[in-house]
Amino acid sequence: MAQKSHFPWTLLAVCCLTNAGPMSRSPCELLPVGTGHPVQAVTKNYTVMSGCASRGTATLPQEVHVINLREHAPESPDNTPVKVELHLKPIQSMLHHQKPLVFLLNSPQPLIWNVKAENLELHIRHTFHVSRGSEVHFQQRNSSLFTQVQENLPHGNGHLLKYAQEKYGAVTSFSELRMTRAIYIKVGEDLGLSDTCEIDSSFLSLKYLGSYEEPQASRGCVLSAPEKNREVHIIELQSPDSSSSYQVEVFVDIKPLKES
Repeated sequence: MAQKSHFPWTLLAVCCLTNAGPMSRSPCELLPVGTGHPVQAVTKNYTVMSGCASRGTATLPQEVHVINLREHAPESPDNTPVKVELHLKPIQSMLHHQKPLVFLLNSPQPLIWNVKAENLELHIRHTFHVSRGSEVHFQQRNSSLFTQVQENLPHGNGHLLKYAQEKYGAVTSFSELRMTRAIYIKVGEDLGLSDTCEIDSSFLSLKYLGSYEEPQASRGCVLSAPEKNREVHIIELQSPDSSSSYQVEVFVDIKPLKES
């Protein structure tokens, strides 16, 4: 079976050190870096396990999106529910989204869904079906215009899709994802798609993605510099995998070192 594709980017977090301390080496000897190194590399991938999309809701009064999360997230130290951000914005061809949205958000554990919406038309009521024990926090000016329904949702992909289709007539999108802290959905119907949503394990679309961060192995050193008023950080990136068909984006996040 071919390996699942994903959309990658790399984050380089540069923490400015005022004193290199015992990590200093002269001359520079490249060694695997630990958490104390001023440059930390993180790879963020965007992908789904399986899914589908359709134009089946184009003639219906609402758009329907289904998300089925897999695996458990580690519990927080204070036993509060894990938070997942659900980012919504219209597809590129649509300036403002004007149709009621329905989301079925199934998860193996109670979650807090922080819904962050961009360019959704005001004064339109949206509906969120969530697993029992989960909550929805809708972060928009008309946040009162949403309905939250807690219920026992089916866990299997086929059963969950059928449940949504029988309840609302059709499904705009279905996404199965590993547990993640951020999901990105572009709402709006694509009339070029098929009439029905049929789950496919090779499904991958820029409109429906979960994000996953992983530390990136790197080597480096820290040198003692006589210049006290200026820091110099040198970062060298290796060429990406030549077999990848996707462009890799690199972001550099510069921030001061936190005092321990």
